[in-house]
Amino acid sequence: MSKVFRIYVEKREDFAVEADEIFHGLKTQLKIDTMTSLSVVNRYDVQGVSEDVLNQGIPTILSEPMVDNVYREEYPATSHSTVFAIEYLPGQYDQRADACEQCFQLLTGEKNVKVKCARLIVIDGELNQDEVKRIQDYLINPVDQRLASLDKASDLTDVDVHIELVPIIEGFIDFNENQLNQFLKDNGMAMNYDDLKVTQDYYKNEEKRDPTETELKVLDTYWSDHCRHTTFATIITDLDIENGAFKEILEKDVEDYKTSRHL
Repeated sequence: MSKVFRIYVEKREDFAVEADEIFHGLKTQLKIDTMTSLSVVNRYDVQGVSEDVLNQGIPTILSEPMVDNVYREEYPATSHSTVFAIEYLPGQYDQRADACEQCFQLLTGEKNVKVKCARLIVIDGELNQDEVKRIQDYLINPVDQRLASLDKASDLTDVDVHIELVPIIEGFIDFNENQLNQFLKDNGMAMNYDDLKVTQDYYKNEEKRDPTETELKVLDTYWSDHCRHTTFATIITDLDIENGAFKEILEKDVEDYKTSRHL
């Protein structure tokens, strides 16, 4: 098992645009005024390379020497700083990590290089636990992210990801009118009863099975006003083309359209 190297890369103060935006966002959105500074640090754990290769990769792959500060193994946060890390959930694609792996592979010619990334948030100021939790909730999208451990792993080998099966709406094809209406109400769907009844008939007569939760949600999304553009279904009863250079052309196009609709 090869060694895991840890590298921290932080924009210098004059270039810390992301950190400034987050800092001011927390001030204005969460009204947390006890913060005095905030830093965003990209953390890289690298395995499968030698120290010489890592030294080549730090200024060419992991950082930009003109604008970044680089720290190896430990980040110099103060004892009074609030520090937490954010990473993608297992199974989620991490573009930054993938790009780093590919670059190291090009550098070494080896395919066994592994890179894991996380974003370290370092906040100075007097924060209580409730404020820290509010900040974490503000910055972490639970759909694809989570809090990461601050400890360095001894091995970066991917673990098997357990994926829950998509729930099936049991008995859906046999729901009566009351049950369908209740289903609409419980799930806040864009469909109306007639829409859902058509969907039920399709699964009952064509698929001959109950749909999954995902299937119904996808159908409902595309059934929504935003996606199907119901304004396009407006009946135009009076179309007046003003005099102008293209009047004759437009009138002919309208007549051609009407003719095509009655073939």
